[in-house]
Amino acid sequence: LSLYNIPANAPRVYVKNRWLQAINGHRDVGQTACPGRYLYAKLPYLRALARSVQNGAQRARDTAITARWKAIGGYRSVLGGPRAAEHSVAGGRARRFQKGRIYAKYGVGAFELHGKVLKAYLRRGAAASRLGFPRTAPTRFKRGTLARFEHGVLKVFRSGRVKVILRR
Repeated sequence: LSLYNIPANAPRVYVKNRWLQAINGHRDVGQTACPGRYLYAKLPYLRALARSVQNGAQRARDTAITARWKAIGGYRSVLGGPRAAEHSVAGGRARRFQKGRIYAKYGVGAFELHGKVLKAYLRRGAAASRLGFPRTAPTRFKRGTLARFEHGVLKVFRSGRVKVILRR
C-alpha cells in the first residue's frame, strides 16, 4: 500500500475493474470456500492497525504476555528471549522463551514459569491440567520452589520430589 501511496483505510481503491477497500478479504471479490470468517471480522481492526503503522504511530498495544516479559526484564530476564509466537492454550495464551514460558488468561493474569517448576507443570499437562493457569511466578520457600495456580499449588523440593496440592 505504501509503495503506491494508498492509505490503509482508503474506502475506495480501483483494482481490476472494481472498487474495493484498500485492505479487503476474498469474499469482497467473489464466492470462496476460504474459512476466513474469523479474520474477516477483524478487517476493520487490521485497517486501523495498518494505518497507524503508515502514520508512524506507536505499534499496537503489547499483549499481557509481552507486557509481563518486559516488566520482568525482557531479554535480560530469567526467561531470556522469545523462541516462539504466542499461541492459544486451554482458554488462555502462552509463549515459549529461551529458559521458560509465560502463561496468560483473562481474569488470572500473566505469569512466568521456569526451571523445575515449569518442568513439573509441563509433565502434568500444563494449562490443560487440573492446576490450570499460574497465579504467581515461582517463589522460593524453605525447602524448595513453589508456584500457585488457579486450582492449586505446585511445590518442587530441593530433593527433586514434587507435590501438587489441589483446591477442592
